[in-house]
Amino acid sequence: ETVQTMVVDDRGNRIYASVTQPRVSDNTGRCFAAVVIVPGGTSDGLQFTSFPEYADLASKGFVVVSYNPPGRGLDTAVDPRSDGLENFNGWLAQDSLKAVIETMIVMPNVADDNIGIQTYSWGIATGVGMLARYPELGVKYLVDVEGPSDDFCTSAATWTLDHNLSDSTIPSFFSQITGHTDKLADPTDANIAWWGEREAINYIGAIRAMYIRVQNMWDHVQPPSITSPDQEWYYLPEWTRNKHAIDMINAATQGNSLLTRVNGATSGNQDNTIYIPGVVEPLYAQYFQNGTPPDFGIGIVLETAKIPSFR
Repeated sequence: ETVQTMVVDDRGNRIYASVTQPRVSDNTGRCFAAVVIVPGGTSDGLQFTSFPEYADLASKGFVVVSYNPPGRGLDTAVDPRSDGLENFNGWLAQDSLKAVIETMIVMPNVADDNIGIQTYSWGIATGVGMLARYPELGVKYLVDVEGPSDDFCTSAATWTLDHNLSDSTIPSFFSQITGHTDKLADPTDANIAWWGEREAINYIGAIRAMYIRVQNMWDHVQPPSITSPDQEWYYLPEWTRNKHAIDMINAATQGNSLLTRVNGATSGNQDNTIYIPGVVEPLYAQYFQNGTPPDFGIGIVLETAKIPSFR
């Protein structure tokens, strides 16, 4: 069943969420693993309510929560706009996610020692920032689906490295949306401070939660992407294939995370491994090469939740 709920964060903002769960009337007294879905970019989180993958996850014994971060939503009954202004995955957005997690912890059908977070794309900044700033919440795991690591790849400045203007439109689009460019292009104190809240690499080494990175061979944004699968992009030291994934997994492995891995348990990648871009790299998924549709990390959420808690 899917029910809509509303959470009030520490600033009094009403944050609208949707809960897809095993039917409460059929499961009196039972507790389930839970996962909160953090949308990417500036996306509307309640869009995930209709994803069949999440209904399937709930049917397997999960409470799945999606939500609209501050300022997001369509102002409709089924997709209400959360209070506040768009924060672009900074501290205010992270604090609203904290409020969602706190609500999940006290839900009677949620096992409070088995709550995870799954993030998409730039949603990683919200997810990992919240985990680093509020470790006392005891979130068990973070599944990161192709999230950017720093300002350079978040703003898609990676596309400018080949000096080909035809594929360099994403950085200008990003600056139009956010009003910010990468720190190399704008090294002012204000821009550096703005990015300080929003670069996942700043936080990942501090989290204790298990960190699983979901990474396709062809990233959904970074080069070489699904739109240019045959194009090689080796511009060391600035960029090589999936450098953002390697930077994130290495920082987590060298930091406080209790377990790290790239992709699922059957991917062939070992736990807690350090990689070197262009030299020693993990095995990536190849969804778009062989036609296998991605499961958006759902299978990885399921298997990670089954790992015994490190508490």
